[in-house]
Amino acid sequence: MAALVISTIHATPTLSTRNSAGHVDPPNTALLVWDPLTNYVDGTGSTKPVTFTTPSTNPTPYSPSFSLATLATFTSQYAGQTFDVEGSLPIGLNGAYVTILRNTANVPPTPPPNPPVPVPRTFSGFQFDAGLNLANSCPVPFRFAGDFRWSLVFHQPLPAITAAQTTRLEFSYARAAASAGPSYTVNPLVTQTKVDLSGVYPIGLVRQFFPSPLEFPQGVNFSQSTIYGPWFAARVVQQVWAWGNPHAVGKPQYDAYGGASFYNMTKYGGGFELDNWLRVSQLYCNCYDLAAIIQLGISLLLDSAGHELPASRWVFQQPNGYINQSLLYGWAEAHPYPPGVNNPFFLNYTPNNPYVLPPSLVNREPFYNHCWIEVLPDPFVIGTRTVLDASTGVPGLNNIGVPEKGTRSRTVYKTVHIDTAADPTGGDTGNINNYVLPPPSLGNCFTNYDYYIGSSTFPPNAKGRVGVWNADGINPPALLAGMATMEGPESEIAILLKKAHNPHPPHPVFNNATTKGKELSVVISEGNDNLVFQKSEMKITEGATVLKVIIDGARYAEIEGASLTAEIHVFNKTLVPARAAFAYGLNKYNVPRRLSEYFTALSTPLGDYSLIDIHGETLHVVWGNLYFWLRLIPKGLVGRDRSAIEPLEPIAKRLTDYFAAHSAQPGHQHTPDFHLGAPGSASVRVGEAVVLSAAGDDYALVNGSSSNGAAVIYAGRKEGTDNEVQFYAVGEGEAELSLNVAHKKTLIPATKKWKVTVAAAAVSFE
Repeated sequence: MAALVISTIHATPTLSTRNSAGHVDPPNTALLVWDPLTNYVDGTGSTKPVTFTTPSTNPTPYSPSFSLATLATFTSQYAGQTFDVEGSLPIGLNGAYVTILRNTANVPPTPPPNPPVPVPRTFSGFQFDAGLNLANSCPVPFRFAGDFRWSLVFHQPLPAITAAQTTRLEFSYARAAASAGPSYTVNPLVTQTKVDLSGVYPIGLVRQFFPSPLEFPQGVNFSQSTIYGPWFAARVVQQVWAWGNPHAVGKPQYDAYGGASFYNMTKYGGGFELDNWLRVSQLYCNCYDLAAIIQLGISLLLDSAGHELPASRWVFQQPNGYINQSLLYGWAEAHPYPPGVNNPFFLNYTPNNPYVLPPSLVNREPFYNHCWIEVLPDPFVIGTRTVLDASTGVPGLNNIGVPEKGTRSRTVYKTVHIDTAADPTGGDTGNINNYVLPPPSLGNCFTNYDYYIGSSTFPPNAKGRVGVWNADGINPPALLAGMATMEGPESEIAILLKKAHNPHPPHPVFNNATTKGKELSVVISEGNDNLVFQKSEMKITEGATVLKVIIDGARYAEIEGASLTAEIHVFNKTLVPARAAFAYGLNKYNVPRRLSEYFTALSTPLGDYSLIDIHGETLHVVWGNLYFWLRLIPKGLVGRDRSAIEPLEPIAKRLTDYFAAHSAQPGHQHTPDFHLGAPGSASVRVGEAVVLSAAGDDYALVNGSSSNGAAVIYAGRKEGTDNEVQFYAVGEGEAELSLNVAHKKTLIPATKKWKVTVAAAAVSFE
């Protein structure tokens, strides 16, 4: 009986991808990506995702570098008959199989064994099926993933031989490695700042925004920038919109109370918590979060040199204005159009009033500020920018809400979205002009390059990026340095820093207390058995460790509880970086009033700086080398009833007392006592690995980073170890590799560095 059995599949990626477990396989190395004994299923993809480089020239065909090892059994009827090997995927609601990959012009062994026996056969040199109409040198990244079915399909009318077992694979194509920054530019007329993905594609981002070629528009010349640019931008926004609309349990909704970002973003951008967004760690979001995920998605459209073609720019406007009737992100079913929503913070009022009939402004709030993304819809027509925004959807055909997908300029966008009639004096309505440095400036829109984040750590005269810095969700102190003073001495943040300052602060100190999740949860919940530790998360970067402690059982309203998040930032220096992190934290808020009116001083000042919001939901403290903030997050968006809200000031007082009882003067703090294990040569070749190890056991967390992701990528912790991190050399150049370690007790970070020079790969004469 004829049969086909798949033994193994090996693939050789040419670009680096980080899988959902955080692991990066080395590029340009053959990897086992499937065998019959391992479960490779990971969401819609594989635990072994592979990314190839799109051919840069049109005549070059696609030929994904993988090999299919099989055992094929042929009966006599197949003798001498030519066959193709087809790999197909079930597509659409009916699951009809569509051929994706094809290997042509094969023949069985002649003569076939008699009696028939399995014969080992390995197939390579696959190409995409002609029926896909996939143009060579496709300008957009794309992806195929799922359970591939493999068949031997004969040119003569003979039965196909199909393997009984499918194989889970995930193959993607991109024109260049993922962006590796930089987050600053010395000459804004020449250099575009870029998000820093460290040269590695996060697989969650790939799955969200790499389309299948089966989605490409037909009947048009898709290689034209006027076609693929707008199409890709619109798809990015639609993917973000569909993530929350129609709203489903476990998906995010716009925070109709008004408050801070839920994914670590500020009005000027920052480090986005991509992993948390993809697993929906919080059920709410604000416009900063939505702008961030859109910018990350649009940043994936690269040319073969790695330049971001849409040249996306983050735009922050303050004030924004009263909005016209719209659909609000995540609320389209609860409050459909008409009338929709013209009062985005409607949960602050009882009864809820998402739509206030004009001209009344009773209990109607504007967007005090707002963020969106602007792009070049045609990457090669400089100067014409359009808006991408998923916070609201304005009525389109059949009154269906449509988010901003890049069809409108900033001028038209304002006309469509802003209800200027509700603000005849214009005091709550922003203009569309850019704020230009140096001040004074009358513009209300802040965007590169007229505005920028300054920092002493950038090269001289450099301008720092306004927009998403990274997808790691943690901000190096070097990027925080300019946040506290960037708006000048009369800014909202400057006013709040003055309000928050303790007139009798403690001397500059370090915390030597045990700063771990369970230990801190005991301090937080002291005397309250309802507060129960759920989990903790820890991240580290050069100069900072961030610990997030999640507590359940907090009170909020008579009929509704909340979770309590305590986020503690630990720095290797006292006061200055903690104050910068505090300013960053204050810049996370999107509230229906002036930010300086939204916070008040504590009844008893704590630490060096302390503030609590007027609702008692968030509290911030700077204490020595620590910045921490407490946040109550209600378990449902059902209306603002704070009748039984958990008091945060006593919790903050217990935490500061705990830290004060274990304080240390500078020079006496507990820092990691470690040194680099033998890292090997400082000169490596493309394709080689570099391993850095922390000798000793004086640490709670270890990770790494590379200063130049185009030369050396950080691949994560080496499998089977807890003190070694691994890097791969991917391109010629120099890089400074960092090993970041958090002290096992205090979490105070320390960093050791190793410089490497990467030369071209050795030439093989085999």
